[in-house]
Amino acid sequence: MPTKKPAKKTKKTKNPNTGFPQGMSCPDCGSFGPFYIASEIMLKVYDDEQIEYSSPNWGENYVSCVKCGGVGNMARFSNKNK
Repeated sequence: MPTKKPAKKTKKTKNPNTGFPQGMSCPDCGSFGPFYIASEIMLKVYDDEQIEYSSPNWGENYVSCVKCGGVGNMARFSNKNK
């Protein structure tokens, strides 16, 4: 009777996201992106077509994983919470 080999331990993959979105991964499937991110920003628009804007508050934005459709906010997709 053949003996079963023990299952191989899976290595934890280092997150390759070093730019934006730094350290993000899908909490459902582990994908490192891409992600859909809904963002709301305030624009200051001038008549001469100049536009000024500030960076959004990323923590509360809606995120969806392109690979599996997992959803949540940026905090849920952040490796800081793992």
